[in-house]
This record gives sequence, structure tokens and C-alpha cells, in this order.
Amino acid sequence: MYHSAADSKMYDPFASVTVNEQSTTDGTRAVSLSVASAERETQTDMASMLPPEAPQPPDPADLLADIQKAAEDVSQLVGRFGLKMAQILIASRTKEVLFKSDRSQMQLPCLGYADEFSCQLTKEYHEPIELEGEAPMLWWLWSPLLEWLSSTIGSSGCTLVFTPACKADVDLPDKFSIRLWSTTENTENIELTATYGGCFAERRIYDAPVARFCSRKQTFGSNTFTLSMDESQVPYEGASFEVAFDYLLPRTLSVWRGAMNILPNEEEQEQLVKALVGACEAKDDQMPLLEENDLQCRQLIRRLPPKARIWTVEAGLLGQDRVYAV
Repeated sequence: MYHSAADSKMYDPFASVTVNEQSTTDGTRAVSLSVASAERETQTDMASMLPPEAPQPPDPADLLADIQKAAEDVSQLVGRFGLKMAQILIASRTKEVLFKSDRSQMQLPCLGYADEFSCQLTKEYHEPIELEGEAPMLWWLWSPLLEWLSSTIGSSGCTLVFTPACKADVDLPDKFSIRLWSTTENTENIELTATYGGCFAERRIYDAPVARFCSRKQTFGSNTFTLSMDESQVPYEGASFEVAFDYLLPRTLSVWRGAMNILPNEEEQEQLVKALVGACEAKDDQMPLLEENDLQCRQLIRRLPPKARIWTVEAGLLGQDRVYAV
């Protein structure tokens, strides 16, 4: 049936526009664009009415990779600063001061806000201990890692069992367990087990080695050369607690370092400075401190705020007996 151009108007419910069929080829192209635009708007409106997708559960392999990096940060710290520093940082009071400002900064990237767990610690040949409170995984791992990696005679290791403590829209396993153990060849390993439960009691087990920090020496033939180190004694330009923390844990993306932020509380600052100074060599050391470890500790003190450095000198804290037992 023939219609004139003047009568050929119709309503397109998708485009919500009046279409004039008198249009030329260019006009026809414009019509199709209007329809596509309206369809996109309709789809957008429908999508906005749907509930948001729940975050994907973390891949246990990714979780283990994050923990492995964090463990190697601690391994490097122990290797550079020595066993005394490890003992100081294990102390709960020192840990509280270092990570007091915001524990959420310790959340692992692959877990995000779902990184909130209760924890059970079992040391080999000991009964399980239910640790008090709820916190990110790294909060619970800090002291066990320091103790394990600072062992001089093959640590027996331990196992930590983590149970999700917050109601998150992330589908987490029922439990995670992390085993820290050393082989007979004195190599360190982390074993992660994700327990999903269900009819088949599904468990997924992953393991990864932890690199041991080596002394900064290089050999050529039968000779050994010590690599150059910063031995300057002049005040460090721009010294502050932040600079000192950067020196303690230098890896740019270290979660530990990101969570370190001391509050402007003089009593806590004095407590931390006194503890860190205690990592330097003292006359009553039961085990001699390596020269390189002592130098690293003194370079750390050199990076503390000027007020703190002056106080350590005036109080005669460097080398003082048992300063670290705070």
C-alpha cells in the first residue's frame, strides 16, 4: 500500500522519537543511531535495578603469594638487623606501637576488607592457644614469622588456623591454616591449606619457599670482598620516623611498611626509640652481634627524628646493658 511522505510518520517505542521516513540514506543512518542509543539507556536502567555482583573469592594461590612476599620482608629484616632486633620486634608492646594507628592497613590485597580473622596458634610439641581478638592475617603472623626466621638452630615451626570473623559478601573458605616449617636442609617453607568443608570435606593445599637473606658478600676465586655500606655518622638529612621505617622495611609495596605509622604520643615514641636503640651491640649481649648487623642498627637510629637522636646520646642509651628488654 502506498503512503505519501507527509503521512509516513510512526512512533518507535524503543527510540522514543518520531521517525520521518522521508529521510534520505543519511536520515536512515540517524534513525538507527537513535534506536541504538535508546536500547543502551534501557539496558543501563535494567542493570541498575539488579543487585551488585559479590566480590570473587580469593584464589588461595594468590593469598599464598602475598604471604610469601610478606614473609620475605621479615626474612630480610632479620638478616640485616640481627637476632636482637627480632627479639625486640616480637615483643607485644613494640608491635602495638608500630601498628597501632590502623590495623586495616595490614589487610592483604587479595582479601581486602574480608581480611579479619580469629586465630589459633599451635607451636610444635605445645597445646593450641586461642589468641585474643580479631585482626588481619599479617597481624597474627608478625611475631611467629620473626621467631621462626630468627631461629639459629632450625626452628620447629608452628601452625596458625584462621577463621573468618566478619560477615563479608566474599565467599571465603571455612578456614585457612598456615604452617611455618623448616626442612632438614634448613630451608624455610610456608604451607597454606584452604578448608571448604561440604559433602566432600574439600581441602586445597599449597606451599612456597621463603628466601633467606644472605650476608652482603661476594666472592671471586679464593678471596672474599665485603660490599660497601653506608657508614656515615653525620645526621641524616630529612630524618623522621617515616624515613626510619622505610629503612627498616625498604620494599616499596610491603604491607608491613604501609601499616607502620607511629602516633604523636611522646610516651610511645620514647618507648619505641628505646627499644630500637637496644638492637645495637651492648656489653652484656649473650650472643655476639655481627658487625654488619650492628652497623645496620646504628644506621636505623641515625634516621630517627633529631629530637630522638639527641635524647639517645644524652641518655647514653647506645650500648647500654639490656636496653632492649622493654
